[in-house]
Amino acid sequence: MMHRIRITFGEYKGRYIGRPLVVGIDTNPEARRESAVNITGAAYALHATERGATQILSANTEGVRAE
Repeated sequence: MMHRIRITFGEYKGRYIGRPLVVGIDTNPEARRESAVNITGAAYALHATERGATQILSANTEGVRAE
C-alpha cells in the first residue's frame, strides 16, 4: 500500500515530506506561495501540498520517520 507522510504537530504541521525541490519553474500557485522547506541534514523537504510528497510503501516508512 502506498502512503504519504504528513506532519501532524509543531511548526510545520500540515506539511508533507518529499524530495527537495529542483530549481526551476513551478506552475502550481499554491506551491509558489508556500514553498518547500528543506530539512537540514536530510535528503527531504516539507511541502505545503500533497502533490509534492513522496509516495512510499508502508513497509518503507521507518527510515523516513527516523530522519
